[in-house]
Amino acid sequence: MEPAPTDHRGARRASAGAGIVVLGLVLAIAIGRLSQQVPLNSDQASSVLEGWAMAHGNVLLSGWTLPSDSFFTDKLPLLALLERFQGLTAAVEYEAAGLLGGAVVLAGIWLAGGRLRGRTRAVAMLVTGALLASQALLLPGSGASFPAGALLPAGTDHAASLLLLLVACLALQGARRWRGWLALVWLALVAASIGDPLAAVVGGGAVAGVGALDLAAGRRDGARHDVVLIFVGLSSAVAAPLTWWGIRGLGGFTAAPLLGGGYGLPAPVASLSHNLAVGGQALLSLFGADLFSRPAGLAWVSVLLHLCGLALVVGVLAFLLRPRRWLGLDLVSRVLTLGMLAAAAAYIVGQQATDLTSARYLVPFLGFGAVLAGREGVPRLMARRPRLWLGAVALGAAYAGVFAAGAISAQPAPAPLTAVTSWLSEHGATHGLGTYWDANVVTVSTQGAITVRAVSATSNSLMPFLWHTTVSWYDPQRDRATFVLLDGSDSSDRAVVEASLGPPSEMTTVAGTTIMVWPGNVLGDLSPP
Repeated sequence: MEPAPTDHRGARRASAGAGIVVLGLVLAIAIGRLSQQVPLNSDQASSVLEGWAMAHGNVLLSGWTLPSDSFFTDKLPLLALLERFQGLTAAVEYEAAGLLGGAVVLAGIWLAGGRLRGRTRAVAMLVTGALLASQALLLPGSGASFPAGALLPAGTDHAASLLLLLVACLALQGARRWRGWLALVWLALVAASIGDPLAAVVGGGAVAGVGALDLAAGRRDGARHDVVLIFVGLSSAVAAPLTWWGIRGLGGFTAAPLLGGGYGLPAPVASLSHNLAVGGQALLSLFGADLFSRPAGLAWVSVLLHLCGLALVVGVLAFLLRPRRWLGLDLVSRVLTLGMLAAAAAYIVGQQATDLTSARYLVPFLGFGAVLAGREGVPRLMARRPRLWLGAVALGAAYAGVFAAGAISAQPAPAPLTAVTSWLSEHGATHGLGTYWDANVVTVSTQGAITVRAVSATSNSLMPFLWHTTVSWYDPQRDRATFVLLDGSDSSDRAVVEASLGPPSEMTTVAGTTIMVWPGNVLGDLSPP
């Protein structure tokens, strides 16, 4: 007796589900290994400490001051969950990079498939998957450092908000069949915007913009549908500051103003040329296609591969921007296209374009572009060149081979400031103060055995640095500090420290870091913030 057709469908769905789970695990492990090549810094360490606080009952992070891009609704809960089982360790940062990176790739692949069928669907998903996953494989440049804007792993924070935006697009894709999906669209956009205000621009702003343009063009979806899109987009965008205000009212964290953390008012006209120049190089860096930062040799093979990906993304975007073509796209593709333009515009006219480290603010451009390359670019290219799928499969195989080789050969970066932490441990100095970039990273890399709290030396006084920190750290009744870490070349900060805390009983320089030691607790001598 032959099995019923429904049995075949059930078996295929089960096999597909199992395949997705296996692919996700493989991607998470590989991307996690690749991310270990990036040295931990205080930005990532701060997130680990915030996750630690959430895992131990301080869910709203009472007493903390966070930047506007806090990732409170995406990355921090994941870190809290990991730390609940593993304790305070830098390993959770790399595990989060793998899990978020794998989830971004899977969501992008699913979205790229859209309503395509057969071979075209498979090639579209392959192209998008290759473009997204390959960003984890950016070869180290000078000083063994990765491009600061890389999606995975250096841009893990913005990859977390990108994941929520892709989930919103997936829900938007299903909204035509069931209007209730719009509620999920709104929730995903709100969560992304609370954690990362950039998501309010490229997510909620893009959805509202599509609704407004459709309303003006009189598309067949109807005015009611367009008004709903406008409401969903705008209300999700304004939810972030309202939520911050509500959390603060409940005794939770204080969010820094939007002018902090790389978000600012439009740049002066004189700065636009600078922003364009930095933006061009940042885009190359983000896609791993910056030939200028790579020595000639094997590294150029990877760079040229990524350059092809960037050319495909930019070419597809330029092709779709003609009004008649853009209006002919489905709803999700129109949102993705407008989101890419919003990300580029926010970067060019804003104050984010300081240097190449700001390339992380273009992560949505990369993510949306990779999906559009598969979703819209592949069907059009295959319609003109049916045998193009053979080249796409070969290119995908090349990406997969290089990706696998890189993940297998990846070597973890050494722990930061090891010479300094060794000296502190040998001398029994376990509680101290330091500049931001030397503080939280030491605390996390030593698993809390040595705690260093961030301070700033300004206006001839030493005070708590309330940025990714909590006020309880500076209470002399609850904590203590007997040393200060400073950049060994900065004599001005050293003078401020001595004027505030008095002459140290011991001072030495280890690996370029000045260590100043006092016999007692110096927290009570700090100036108020």
